[in-house]
Amino acid sequence: MTASGPDNDWSMTWTNDTQRVDARIRGDVTFTDDLSDVRAISPGGSLVAREWVGALAYQVEVRSSGGEITRSYTMGGAICPWNFDAQAFLATQLSNIVRRSGYAAEKRAKLLLQKNGHAGFLDEVDRLDGDYVRRVYLQTLIADATLAPKDALPVIQRISGQMTSAYDRRVLLTAILNGGVALDADAQTTLLAAAATLHSDYDAREVLVTFAEKVGVGTGTRDPFLAAVNAMHPGYDRDEVLAALATSDRR
Repeated sequence: MTASGPDNDWSMTWTNDTQRVDARIRGDVTFTDDLSDVRAISPGGSLVAREWVGALAYQVEVRSSGGEITRSYTMGGAICPWNFDAQAFLATQLSNIVRRSGYAAEKRAKLLLQKNGHAGFLDEVDRLDGDYVRRVYLQTLIADATLAPKDALPVIQRISGQMTSAYDRRVLLTAILNGGVALDADAQTTLLAAAATLHSDYDAREVLVTFAEKVGVGTGTRDPFLAAVNAMHPGYDRDEVLAALATSDRR
């Protein structure tokens, strides 16, 4: 999947073995909260989404012209009526655009957090597709000043269970540690377990050193911390973590 351009001139291509989806947005486009329809488009703006299933192409266009929003739907190049099937196809493409590519992710994440709170926000995170999109949404949540200690564990569990990119996971885990949230015992051990599964020693080092500096390694976290260290390869990164552990022990 590739996506490019600012939100007011943006394109996406996504493929798998049987499908290809292309989408392009020009201007400012606002979707309904449930991603079932387009709510507004700036004058002259448009959304065009095309999906190939085998050799057959389906396309939907939503445009702003003369102060009105117009919609059209074609299948194999033939114009089709705007009916339930057309609306359902549009909704599917809007979900692809938002949840797969991360279109307007930061802006939408802030609105969702304001409207739905942490629990509703995390329900949406569960619907997202891809580490990049999840990282952008979760960064917004972590940066929110109202993230309480009880809210940290569900976030860490999603980072550990839903994401595979060492970079994206490291960015989020260190953001939690640097954010000053008071992590309870379960959150601390879950975060260290997530660090132990990072396949990059550099990313593991960044998380573990930050943990030692910001939280400190106590009786309850020493074993999971050492397990994460032992998952690293001998070398510079591991030595830096052990040095941070020694400093933490002396505090």
